[in-house]
Amino acid sequence: MDESASGHGRRTAKKNIALADQIRSLALRVAALEARLSTGAKRPPQPKRNQAAESRIVDSIAATYNEQELADLAFNFGVDFEAILGEGTRGKARGLVGHFARRGFLEVLVDQLTTERPHVDWHGALLDTSELAE
Repeated sequence: MDESASGHGRRTAKKNIALADQIRSLALRVAALEARLSTGAKRPPQPKRNQAAESRIVDSIAATYNEQELADLAFNFGVDFEAILGEGTRGKARGLVGHFARRGFLEVLVDQLTTERPHVDWHGALLDTSELAE
């Protein structure tokens, strides 16, 4: 293995470790929220959802991921892919985006999508362009 490949491998390993740490941190936050809810604590307000942005993200996922890659993405976040409602890549993408949006973590998903597919403007899909049309 040449020196550049070895350096690339170390950088990739460091990124994977950092990503795993982020996922563990998010899983702990979700578990804490679920524990609060199960003890009768007041439910936090639902995040405001932007259907147009969610739709753009679903379109981009469907265009750039196959179903196995989408299953891997869900697995990396600890989401049971088989439990996501929807059929095919587009349906599962819609279900996964909805899963994150309902919990207020859509930006977390978009950050991971940006890491995996940097050539797609994922953050641009989050922008609310309805105000620009007026």
